[in-house]
Amino acid sequence: MAVLPKLLVFVWVSTIALSVLAFQQTQPELPIVISTWAFVDAVRAAAQHVIKEGGSAVNAVVRGCTVCEVLQCDGSVGYGGSPDEAGETTLDAMVMDGTAMDVGAVGALRSVKRAIETARLVMEHTEHTLLVGSQASAFSLSLGLPGPTNLSTDDSLQAWSQWEKGGCQPNFWRDVIPDSTSACGPYKVSALMSGQGDRSRVGGGISGKHRKSSFSKATGYGNHDTISMAVIDRVRIFFNFVFIECSDACCGLILHQVSVDSDACFDDLLP
Repeated sequence: MAVLPKLLVFVWVSTIALSVLAFQQTQPELPIVISTWAFVDAVRAAAQHVIKEGGSAVNAVVRGCTVCEVLQCDGSVGYGGSPDEAGETTLDAMVMDGTAMDVGAVGALRSVKRAIETARLVMEHTEHTLLVGSQASAFSLSLGLPGPTNLSTDDSLQAWSQWEKGGCQPNFWRDVIPDSTSACGPYKVSALMSGQGDRSRVGGGISGKHRKSSFSKATGYGNHDTISMAVIDRVRIFFNFVFIECSDACCGLILHQVSVDSDACFDDLLP
């Protein structure tokens, strides 16, 4: 999620920021609420919060995300979605304040449904940017959010059961025994295991070799938002000199990745 000055931006996947760049040139009537997914109720809730209550952009983003957490938008937001390999549903959320240049996030939040509100509490009431697991839950409960509560549902448990019966496929294990491509764990390490972070980190990864860009190496699976921000960065670099199409920026990013990293794989740059 991102908030730009004088623009209300409700972002689930940061590629939508490309549209925001275009809007800045036309000076449309404000506020504007944009979502990359068809979560109409969430977008409407965010807009109404600003129009009727005069709330801030951050308040509106939190309000919209909260609606999705309650409605379980697309089955991928909020309780009852995306169980882990133990069958437990935990929640991740992140909120950014573009005016104050501040951020808060939670990962693997247990027993608390209001993940986005917890992320905001992290941003506003701690010096941290990320709290995870049981400690994040304890933090949330200590500040008065409802809980503890079971985040699993019959549907999420059924989905996990089917996954387990299917040999635990797909999964994110590698270089382990038994073979993770055909069998469930518990696994043992067969070689040195490399780790990779996922969504609930801000600007994570090692910066690119080209010091003049803010391109990040976090281009593994699930890091499409980081890739999109690298594209936006290329648009920003060239915008003052020559108009550049977003498609050209995407192609430029791929060529740049290959030029600075001889081991680059095009699969890393695909969503």
